[in-house]
Amino acid sequence: METLEAHVKLSPYEAGSYESGDRRFDKIVRFATVDCVKAGWLVKQKGVWFVTEAGKQAFTSFPDPEAFYREAVRLYNLWKSGQPA
Repeated sequence: METLEAHVKLSPYEAGSYESGDRRFDKIVRFATVDCVKAGWLVKQKGVWFVTEAGKQAFTSFPDPEAFYREAVRLYNLWKSGQPA
């Protein structure tokens, strides 16, 4: 998280904390990466995150951040539709 935070400019909202004291930025990032995990682009293992070959290819195929995330969301929804109710 520290490395990521060093590379992005946080808004005052993102830099803040929830009433529980949890850092808002950490929660936002962890929630937002679920789509990338389910798309097969990111693996989270014991606190270490790895970009997969498919993730590297997606990064090249979708240079626009919004397009990249839309595709991750699409793939997440595809994964979710295959899960038992």
